[in-house]
Amino acid sequence: SQFADMPALKGKEYGK
Repeated sequence: SQFADMPALKGKEYGK
């Protein structure tokens, strides 16, 4: 659940 919100808020960091 938390992982779903993290990528949404910090999509740039996850894009690395």
